[in-house]
Amino acid sequence: MKNNKLTPSKIFELIHGLISKFNLKGMTKQLCKISNVSTSGFYRFLNTQTYINTKENKDLKSRMNRKKIQRIMRKYNIICPIRKSNPYKSKVA
Repeated sequence: MKNNKLTPSKIFELIHGLISKFNLKGMTKQLCKISNVSTSGFYRFLNTQTYINTKENKDLKSRMNRKKIQRIMRKYNIICPIRKSNPYKSKVA
């Protein structure tokens, strides 16, 4: 799989899907070796995914501020349709 188009995170998702679907808990190292990704990277991916999921659930239940709204908008590619004013255009008083 050296000339593949898959990113490591996609490969980690596939490995996690195989392990959970077919109950292959002892095969993690071999699956990572076959797909040319590191085992430590796979475990880091799993820990990061659980952290992101808990943060998302916490975000939905708590108060919102500007930074949190910007992060959510960036995640879902939401763009504000209101156009910003041009700072270089001269203003008529």
